[in-house]
Amino acid sequence: MSMKRAFLVAADCTQCHQAPPSRYKMHFKMISAKVARQPSADVIECFKCHQTTSWNDIRGLGYYKHH
Repeated sequence: MSMKRAFLVAADCTQCHQAPPSRYKMHFKMISAKVARQPSADVIECFKCHQTTSWNDIRGLGYYKHH
């Protein structure tokens, strides 16, 4: 698999996964996106914050669980 193809596959999370309801509420912009250091990230840009190892494995932060 080429690097370009690998990126497209990894970046197209919404083909198979749906974001949890909290991502469509103010909490996402106020807390989650800021914790991941991606304040301008859109909900469908999962790859900007999440690693593919686990939803709680945040890029540049490691395992994060706030509840």
